[in-house]
Amino acid sequence: LSANEAGALAEYEGSLYLNGLVDLSVEVADALGRQPGRLSLNGLTSLSVEAAKKLLQTEEAIELNGLTELPLDLAETLGQHKGGLDLDGLTSLTPDVAQALAKTKGTLELDGLTELTLEVAQALAQHQHHLTLDKVTEISLDVAQALSQHSGWLGIGLKEIHSKMADILSQYQGNHLSLYKLEKIEEDAARKLGESDVRVFTDDEKLPPSVVEILTA
Repeated sequence: LSANEAGALAEYEGSLYLNGLVDLSVEVADALGRQPGRLSLNGLTSLSVEAAKKLLQTEEAIELNGLTELPLDLAETLGQHKGGLDLDGLTSLTPDVAQALAKTKGTLELDGLTELTLEVAQALAQHQHHLTLDKVTEISLDVAQALSQHSGWLGIGLKEIHSKMADILSQYQGNHLSLYKLEKIEEDAARKLGESDVRVFTDDEKLPPSVVEILTA
């Protein structure tokens, strides 16, 4: 894709899906960063800091799900983004990288992570917007305590919640807790969540009707 072609595409006012791109020059990134809609660049497996800075001219969501590693300098640059950031290709994060990404001003999607250390959870809890961790299916009580300090909207792939976990999650500082992969929760644990100030969202087909009623009461 040439800079001129990218400039022509940037005049389009809707979302741009350019997942066939496998490399991105600074000049092309500069043109695409001026585009007013969502930008999908999932074919990129690497991205320079200079190109990332040009992409951040947009305040719309940027998909970079082809990145499987994120150097700290690139994370610090992407952390300045004022829109959503999809990084589902990342399967692990260091605390420093997590802290840098937590500064983003929009949705932070990290649906490639399957586990969280306490230090990473503490860093991500500083994020103040929509945070999604759909492949994290179980966490320790310490990690749950750290995530409960997140003040935005948290989506996490927990499959089971026991009473002690419910005690912690009922103190979640945000307004919405998405638990669409939840398959098992006892009624006493559900009651703790249902009676809290947190709005809980689940897949009703995965839970007994009595539990759904408690959670949505």
